[in-house]
Amino acid sequence: MNATKLAVKGLRGLQKKLNRMQKDRHKVVTRGLTAGAAVAVKGMKRRANVETGELKKWEKSKIKKYRGGEQQVAIIGPAKKDAAKEAAKYAKRVSVATAKGRKTPAKPSNRNPARYGHLVEKGHRIVDKHGLTRGQVAGSHFIERTMHEDKDAIQIAISAGCAAELQKQGRG
Repeated sequence: MNATKLAVKGLRGLQKKLNRMQKDRHKVVTRGLTAGAAVAVKGMKRRANVETGELKKWEKSKIKKYRGGEQQVAIIGPAKKDAAKEAAKYAKRVSVATAKGRKTPAKPSNRNPARYGHLVEKGHRIVDKHGLTRGQVAGSHFIERTMHEDKDAIQIAISAGCAAELQKQGRG
């Protein structure tokens, strides 16, 4: 599995406040991670290569909690596309277009960004039908560049999100 990691450091004051809290600290961390992940997703969308637009459209984030919320991780990258939902949206657009006498919209792409996002990020070989390598596509490294170039903005967003949640709880 290809993963790019960003370790958040330099938030000692916030870490001390969180360590003193007994309950609801997982809410504070979740809010901070969500804010930081939003900044990272925007940066990734800005830097992603555009061929069909699917990769840019499906960049998402989700917060995963382990050990009862004590350990939390923001997972950021191309999300799995739900083909059934896409087909339902397309059917609705077609019915609206035909009812209004407009041209029918283009069908949605069958590409699933979760299945090829890592190839765009890291690059890949071009192989012919006989299994021989015929070339190579260089990776765009848009996730790595985002994590490197937007590191400060992500850290600021995390601390601001945590501070906002602390303020909301009356502990800021």
